[in-house]
Amino acid sequence: MSDNGQPCIRCDFCVPVCPEALQPQQLYAFSRFQQHDQARRFDLAQCTECGACEAACPSRLPLVAIFHDEKLALQAQQQADAEAAHWQQRFERHQARQTHDALAQQERKLRKLQAKTQALAEGKPVSRPVSANTETPIAAKSPAQIQAEIAAAVERTRARKAALQNDKSGTQKS
Repeated sequence: MSDNGQPCIRCDFCVPVCPEALQPQQLYAFSRFQQHDQARRFDLAQCTECGACEAACPSRLPLVAIFHDEKLALQAQQQADAEAAHWQQRFERHQARQTHDALAQQERKLRKLQAKTQALAEGKPVSRPVSANTETPIAAKSPAQIQAEIAAAVERTRARKAALQNDKSGTQKS
């Protein structure tokens, strides 16, 4: 947005020639200092870019080009604001969904707890029965059985490690 280095002398020659009854000297100042909201309030969008103000300007400022650039900046700002509003709305919906899901999960936990409490009050067993296809619970095993299972697991791990090392050394020789 170059103004050829000639300052606006605020002569107001541009005001009476504007067919839209705008204040071009004000719009120029707002555009120059990037005061987009002020330019919008002074109805820059109503400017038809006819060039009458530019013809009347004794400072020979390129007002039409400046106003055109400011309109583009206003449009870009408006699009950015709309996009930000869109993403804010999506975020708020996401937050609401998370809150709803957390509340629903807490409700399910509360219902389970209430069912267990009711079962305890009625004298029913609370824990799930052990199915036939699961291994024996650790509490039902003797210490010797547990040590034997751990030793077997360690041996399986050592055997796998040795096999991997053999495979590795076999591939390196090839």
